[in-house]
Amino acid sequence: MISSYFGELSALSAALCWSIAVIIFKSASKTLSPILITALKNSIALFSFLLLFMFLDIPLWYGDFEYSDYFKIFISLFKSIFIFIKERPNLVFGLGGYVSFPVSVVSKIFSCPLVLYENNASIGRANLKLLLIAKKIFVATENILNCPSKHLNKIKHTGNILREEIYKLDNKKTNVMGEKISILVTGGSQGAEIFGEVIPNAIKVLNDKGILKNIHQQCIKNQKIVLENFYNENNINNSIFEFDSNIFEKIISSDLVITRSGASTLGELVHLNKPFIAIPFSHAMDNHQMENARYYFERGFCWIINQQNFNKETLLNLINKIYNNREDYLSKVKKMQATKKIIPFHIIQTEFDKLIK
Repeated sequence: MISSYFGELSALSAALCWSIAVIIFKSASKTLSPILITALKNSIALFSFLLLFMFLDIPLWYGDFEYSDYFKIFISLFKSIFIFIKERPNLVFGLGGYVSFPVSVVSKIFSCPLVLYENNASIGRANLKLLLIAKKIFVATENILNCPSKHLNKIKHTGNILREEIYKLDNKKTNVMGEKISILVTGGSQGAEIFGEVIPNAIKVLNDKGILKNIHQQCIKNQKIVLENFYNENNINNSIFEFDSNIFEKIISSDLVITRSGASTLGELVHLNKPFIAIPFSHAMDNHQMENARYYFERGFCWIINQQNFNKETLLNLINKIYNNREDYLSKVKKMQATKKIIPFHIIQTEFDKLIK
């Protein structure tokens, strides 16, 4: 109930406090020096700031934050104010993360509707705090985790917001795994170095057995030449890349994908009905990659290997199991095909129109 009138209550409280402050400091100026008055005002402001953080249950310090991070957030708040004054937006769309936090907070000062988007299976820290002042939160997954019950009415399921071109691709075709399989490895950023260390040796075994068609592998910059040399020396048909604008074509042409568990990547794979082996990044914030992988595993779309168990033998055993059990593979494809593919843009625009009016 209180959160529904948070803006109005905040405005009334601010006006009341300002009026009291004017009276107090006007009287105090008769006996105190300007320096003492300034110090008193700053002390009161700091105390109020601390109370607000306690009320919103926001930690004052995060172990993985540097001093410079807090300075950047502080500067960003002031930049956001100037942006609002100049642009006068009708709505703010926050895509999560602490980058969106300052401008999202400032939206409340200007009584501008705030809408959030969460593409992970659980709500991130920044979005959890911003839910208090947000009008809506769009979510990619059904039954999103850790949403406070008082904010459940703000949830709108939109599905994953993916690159527009993916919705134009044909995702109706069912892959029939042949005698030789094509494997795609995605992940060239967060914690992907281990992919370049473990996967090539497993691929060599598959190639030596005569069941590998080709390998497409995304990698970090300093691994590209090493991987190309390894695969070429072992006569393995390969395509090694850091970035590929035609990644969707590689997904479609592959039989199996090995990937981290970033929300957007998994959303793209599911949209294109491509079974995948998920290896969640074990150091991801709040273990959100594991939550993403579990969400799709429970729906029968993928297999999971925990990073601590990720090695040549574990990967080989799973790929061999997939290769030898075609029914399980096709079952995953059919379950993805049977899942309703939501194109979110119309839903989002409709919600925006309601709030702007």
